Amino acid sequence: MREDYGILMPAYRPEPVMVEYLKKLRDQWDGLILLIDDGSGPDYREQFQAAERLGVVVCRQEKNRGKGAAIKLGLTWCQEHRPELSGVVTVDCDGQHSLEDVEKVLAAMDRNPGSLILGCRSFGEGTPVRSQIGNRMTSAAMRIFYGISLEDTQTGLRGLPASWFPGLLSLSGERYEYELNMLIAARREGIPMATVPIRTVYFNENEGSHYRTVRDSLRIMQAICRGLIQYGLSSALSALVDVSIYAVLVKFVFVGALLSELSCQSAYSLPQSLPGFSPRWSITTATGSFPMCRTGDYSPHLCATILYGPFSSFLPLAWYGWSAGIWGLMN
Repeated sequence: MREDYGILMPAYRPEPVMVEYLKKLRDQWDGLILLIDDGSGPDYREQFQAAERLGVVVCRQEKNRGKGAAIKLGLTWCQEHRPELSGVVTVDCDGQHSLEDVEKVLAAMDRNPGSLILGCRSFGEGTPVRSQIGNRMTSAAMRIFYGISLEDTQTGLRGLPASWFPGLLSLSGERYEYELNMLIAARREGIPMATVPIRTVYFNENEGSHYRTVRDSLRIMQAICRGLIQYGLSSALSALVDVSIYAVLVKFVFVGALLSELSCQSAYSLPQSLPGFSPRWSITTATGSFPMCRTGDYSPHLCATILYGPFSSFLPLAWYGWSAGIWGLMN
């Protein structure tokens, strides 16, 4: 295995299998193995001490903050202590990721520098029902809302390029939703994504998982819906401004007020056979006489549409950018 990469393993109240898994990794890996103790407590201290005896670097958080926070702590440590690394591979502490699959991800990182590498499982027979339903739902939502087509959106086996460490550290999310936010951010920022097929391994129906079905699922759904909410906000604001400016044009500009020369010439350059185009009176300016619209005619609405149409076509983009900025400040 390449030594210019590191292995990053978040762990919270790990099973005894973690030490055995670390022994296998150390037998084939002379490089950095960074283990994050995410506030497991004194009852698990012996396991982390056993890991240190294997030459594993252990970073500790006093309180449990979640998988996302543990990954960010590991990336921060790598930036400060091992800046020469080309990237890290994240693995789960329960031994689900075989050494062969870890090597597949490392090879993919060599072939695709600067890319986010995802080890994707196939969910078939033997997969716990909870995992099947959760992955299918999130995969469908990511495909519909973000155009990200992945069979496994919650894989813990990922290759993270060092060039993206600053972006990953600024990414929102402290728990399992962080991994989903990572996919959305990669799509938004143009970070290439590559997948490699890996084995699907579960022990005891995945009973050792610390995934909280209700609370963590809600966090994941919030992350998925964030883009939809942003789009809805921009659309609502755009519609409000559209209607307001259109009403102002009709009520105050075209009713009982003098049109500017440019407005008149633009409005009446159209063929007078247009439906609803019915001038009733005119005004005289220094450059000539122009027809005007009158209260009660349909013409004010037509005039407002003609003059406002080009302007309104830019509003959705403007308001989307505005709402994106506000949403970014809120998160």
